[in-house]
Amino acid sequence: MGLTKTRGHLRGRFTEERRTARADVPGKAKTLPFAKLVEIAFWGTVFWGIVRLAAHFLNFTPYGLGAYARPFLWEADEDSWSATGLGVILLFFESVIAVFLYSLLFQRSKMWWSGLLYGLMLLVVAG
Repeated sequence: MGLTKTRGHLRGRFTEERRTARADVPGKAKTLPFAKLVEIAFWGTVFWGIVRLAAHFLNFTPYGLGAYARPFLWEADEDSWSATGLGVILLFFESVIAVFLYSLLFQRSKMWWSGLLYGLMLLVVAG
């Protein structure tokens, strides 16, 4: 009997928390917390870095991760370890900016294809 009472009490408390969590302030846009933004950018960097390295290794593209660092390399070799490291760092910062813009532009969008269009636009712009 006490168990049922406890469950009812917990059920009421959790639904109250859900109700207050859903209450959005009108006109105020919520953005991603900074830690979540960095986490998404980190995993995007890992995923796309591996894809770029694999494509370069398999000769699908002549551009490795050092291509992201090309504006800062001047005459240095793009396939060196330092260029690859700098390319990874620049890809991470590019991912942070892309995630931040996505959270600002599409946070309330219910259309699933808007993310695909945003990704295609980034592919065309950033390569």
